[in-house]
Amino acid sequence: MDSPWKQKSLIAVHGELVGEVEVRYLAEVPEGGKGPFLPEEQMLLDSITKRLGRIIERLQVEAALEESEEKFRGIAQRSFDLIVTSYRDDGLNYISPAMERILGYSPPKRWWELIGRITSSTSLLVWKEGAAESSPGRAGRRAPD
Repeated sequence: MDSPWKQKSLIAVHGELVGEVEVRYLAEVPEGGKGPFLPEEQMLLDSITKRLGRIIERLQVEAALEESEEKFRGIAQRSFDLIVTSYRDDGLNYISPAMERILGYSPPKRWWELIGRITSSTSLLVWKEGAAESSPGRAGRRAPD
């Protein structure tokens, strides 16, 4: 149903207009009236469309991240190279299946055993110090003494 009394607000995603939200007043408005909408209602509508834009942006970023992770996982699983990922707070979190082919054994459940086997003693000392500093007090994540 069409009405001369309407207000709208545009939805922008990454600065590009992707849609709009429109609100219409369907009841009769007396002649000479300024309109049925308060300025606060337009502000509310603008807030809603800004929020919708941010939600869409977040969903797009999450989808892109998931796609990127899938690509990495596929590459890492089929790689002939040994791939190990490590994050400051979580320590080692991935060791590729190529480890068994290259080193002759599968990734250990206790990942720090791997570090001791493939790292020089000097580097191992530095690694243990860094691991202890990055996650103090987190059981199971600190490098063993």
